[in-house]
Amino acid sequence: MSGIIETPSFKTIQVQELHPTFAAEVTGVDFQDVSDEQFAEILAAMAKYGVCVFRKTGLTDESHVAFSRRFGELDNIRRYLVGGRKPRYGLYELFDAGNLTEDNESVLDPDSVRAHSNKGNGLWHVDSSFNPRRAGFSLLRACILPPARKRGQYGFRRQPDRVRGAAPGSEEETAGARLRRGALDGA
Repeated sequence: MSGIIETPSFKTIQVQELHPTFAAEVTGVDFQDVSDEQFAEILAAMAKYGVCVFRKTGLTDESHVAFSRRFGELDNIRRYLVGGRKPRYGLYELFDAGNLTEDNESVLDPDSVRAHSNKGNGLWHVDSSFNPRRAGFSLLRACILPPARKRGQYGFRRQPDRVRGAAPGSEEETAGARLRRGALDGA
């Protein structure tokens, strides 16, 4: 008798696990021409691994949004643009997690409202899971990365992998369920 959850087989992409319980690096995708078959495999990889890393995609802002639309209805930032603030990007579907001013020329004043909001996001956040229409996926795109030795800390956690019977918040509870920066950087 086979298991309830089948392990997907991939024919058009290559998948390399980054962590024993979740996260994988996916290669072999031409983001300029993703077929329905390949998109189904990407979706299966995302369902299985929770976090998928795609390097050097060649995506522009426009093609990133177009690819994201294949996953379903997209959220936008209009409700967050208060006080006459203008988006740094021409597309309202792109959330700005950067630290540059609207002109892309200087770093935000550390005392600005946006800088404080970014600090809060840096401590902890869950992408749009609080909205009435919850996000099914978050597709993050980094345009320019600083050298690995100068990058900040980030991590991913997959909730279903919590250790049963462990005290909430304990190290045992999350053993094997966290992926830190090093696995994503190849460091």
